[in-house]
Amino acid sequence: MQFEIAIVFVVSVSLLLLSLKLSNNRVGFYLLVSCFIYLTNFSWIPLNLAAGYFLGYEMLPDDILTEGLWWSTFFYSTFVILGYFGVRKISSVPLTIYDDKSRQVLITSSLAFFLISIFGYVFLNGMSFSAGNYGHRLSSSAGNGIFMIFFFLFIPAAMLILMDRKNLKGLFLALSVSVVGGMLVYFTLGGSRNILAAGIIGVIIIGQRLSLVSLKSIFFAALLLIGFINYLAFVRYGQGMSDDVIELGFRYLIDSLSPYDSFNKILEYFESGDEYYKGFDYVMAQFNPLIPRAFWPEKPVIPLTNALFFTESILGIHRGTYIISPTLLGGVYIMGGGLGIFIGCLVVVFITCALERMMFSDKPFLVLFSYTILPFSFFMVRESIELFFNKAILIFCTFLFIWLASMMILFIFERMSQANKLDKLTRVISE
Repeated sequence: MQFEIAIVFVVSVSLLLLSLKLSNNRVGFYLLVSCFIYLTNFSWIPLNLAAGYFLGYEMLPDDILTEGLWWSTFFYSTFVILGYFGVRKISSVPLTIYDDKSRQVLITSSLAFFLISIFGYVFLNGMSFSAGNYGHRLSSSAGNGIFMIFFFLFIPAAMLILMDRKNLKGLFLALSVSVVGGMLVYFTLGGSRNILAAGIIGVIIIGQRLSLVSLKSIFFAALLLIGFINYLAFVRYGQGMSDDVIELGFRYLIDSLSPYDSFNKILEYFESGDEYYKGFDYVMAQFNPLIPRAFWPEKPVIPLTNALFFTESILGIHRGTYIISPTLLGGVYIMGGGLGIFIGCLVVVFITCALERMMFSDKPFLVLFSYTILPFSFFMVRESIELFFNKAILIFCTFLFIWLASMMILFIFERMSQANKLDKLTRVISE
């Protein structure tokens, strides 16, 4: 087993470096999804080796199925090769942005809706955060979707601030907005770290496109962000600094980035019995959050998704307070086994190419939307593909609403300005 793990480690690192070379230093969906696939499916190997070195005992598991290693490698190699042919003809054009007035109105509208939603949530429900009580965040957030759909809006606001200034001061201000906005969401929603990480990642990547951040800087920033996000796991679970802090830190880090055991448990489950693959049985439930609770009062707090099936049927956890991610590979395997992995890879390649094309288009709305959704591609790989579709639809509709509201405000102000100018001209003529 150790030999197979070593081979997979070498091949996965080679594929990561190959995707970096093929991307030609362009940080887009292709390169970022490649990095996320590596982190989620293979980084457990070096992390376990590092943990063994620092802790003084062997950390690599002995019960990893060889089949899972090869399926992961097949998925990654297919993505790297097909993804490159899908994005290689996309031109790296200059960043397309809104005009000055539109940017200012969009920034103001996004931040206003974000702050109103945060304060509205806290006013009606109080803070959901309580150290050590993370498992109850889902039930405490039920019925508050009208507020929560706006919680990501500090991200496009931060990006627009950077697009407006295009200098290091603008980068610092945009990162400050991302950190403050992300921490507000973190404490409001009971320890949710994903939006905080998404905001910081998105700003840094735009900074790289504007030549304010180098690839090396992104690498070191990613290490710092991973460490910070891992620390927040200690905070939300109420863990103090004790003698076993290093071991606990590694376990939190592996669980957050590379939960290799999820896919392994799914393979064991289907190989040990005559259970049939689930197809699309549990996929549509992932889109329940798109339906307002006002229209569906009995909507379940935790819908019957592939993640819930994995948590209850495979892991045997029936607490009803949280669900455990099957990961992208585990989710598509639940749906269709090996065929599901192949089809899932093709879908991921298609999504990657489509969003990369939007990112380098000449349409400001599509550019901003694609950069906003870009960091959330980690959760497509770490959580499930249907969850990413759910987030993408919700973010698109919400930001479309903000854009329409902003354009209407801008139109009204321009008409009022024109009316004032016409009124002044009329007075001058009459005098």
